[in-house]
Amino acid sequence: MLRIRFELVNEKTLLCVIDDNGIGRKKENLESGFEKNRSLAINFIKQRLELMSRKYEMKYSMEIIDKYLENGEVDGTRIELKMPILKR
Repeated sequence: MLRIRFELVNEKTLLCVIDDNGIGRKKENLESGFEKNRSLAINFIKQRLELMSRKYEMKYSMEIIDKYLENGEVDGTRIELKMPILKR
């Protein structure tokens, strides 16, 4: 299951949360062999956020969180993107 939600952190910041209940990043990388391609995609996203931070002189950020159940089993991944709200 994939959930995407947007939430106002405050009047100047928007939070986008992408949440899944998949097998997790580590297991997926081992099984699929896509670690290198996935790392490239994540790096491109991070570079874009850094460029936007510099261009607009505002803080953009991305955090990737591995989720676990109480018994230690993987419970998916959460990505949190924080973006300033641009007013033109």
